[in-house]
Amino acid sequence: MDKKLVTSIGGLGNQMFCYAFYKKLCREYPNVLFYMDISDVWDGRYERGAEFLRVFPNVEIKEASAKDIRQIEGKYTFTYRGKGSRYLRKVVDFINKRTMETKKKFCITEELFEKKNGMISEKEWDEIQYFDGFWQNVEYYLPYMDELQHDFQYVAIEDEENRRLMKKIKDTYSVSVHVRRGDYVGEVLDILDTEYYSEIIRKVLEKQPESTFFFFSNDSEYVKREYAWLDNKIIVEHNTGMNSFRDMQLMSMCKENIIANSTFSMWAGMLNQNKDRVVYYPSHYYQNIKMQDMNLPGFVKCKVKDQA
Repeated sequence: MDKKLVTSIGGLGNQMFCYAFYKKLCREYPNVLFYMDISDVWDGRYERGAEFLRVFPNVEIKEASAKDIRQIEGKYTFTYRGKGSRYLRKVVDFINKRTMETKKKFCITEELFEKKNGMISEKEWDEIQYFDGFWQNVEYYLPYMDELQHDFQYVAIEDEENRRLMKKIKDTYSVSVHVRRGDYVGEVLDILDTEYYSEIIRKVLEKQPESTFFFFSNDSEYVKREYAWLDNKIIVEHNTGMNSFRDMQLMSMCKENIIANSTFSMWAGMLNQNKDRVVYYPSHYYQNIKMQDMNLPGFVKCKVKDQA
């Protein structure tokens, strides 16, 4: 049986979408042997590597070997971490850009998959060797959400500070607010201003005046300054580095979520198992690029100002 690969790229949220797509393919085509290529997230581009395998013990994959990746995608993997690794990676990337061109005819990209509405002919199946994309269309996974909820169960919280926060989240009418700054500032993803969050917060307060707002951000000083008017708030800023995933876990426990144009908080909302959850999400992902509708129970789309 021929192997077909699903590539994985990006941080935790993107890795989770790639895994979800891999799982979808495995379920819908049981006679096909699918493997995941996680070489890009292991090669030093991303600080925390293949985080989804560390964070979620229930996740199991067939991992593609370097030989499989070379034969199927035409790509050389890169594992060197020593002196000059950044320069050498650029050399390998240059080589890969050229050699992978010959394999593109055997690739199904996310754009092509969408264009075909996921319908792949028998002839095409014989030619396809790998799938490449971010696979962020929630519609793909609606039949598998229960299974993904099982797979994406976090390693248990053991540290005192997060256990204290977890109790506070469970004991209050908790609302998470994900304000992503850092790498977004000044880029095409920088579209959510304070008006987006403040308008939703005020709607929540009209409904639940006793709400406690838990802010998760990579710019806590910005949050302190811009939301000084909001009294009942807690700014979570201690989960950093290899513990950053705990923010997603804590957000998923809140009664309501105000999420960013970020796969990190998208998954926090999707993994929220509160019976009456409400998840507010932005209408746009990039500047003037709409986000896919998230047709899940409790999800509410919110207009982003100045976006067409």
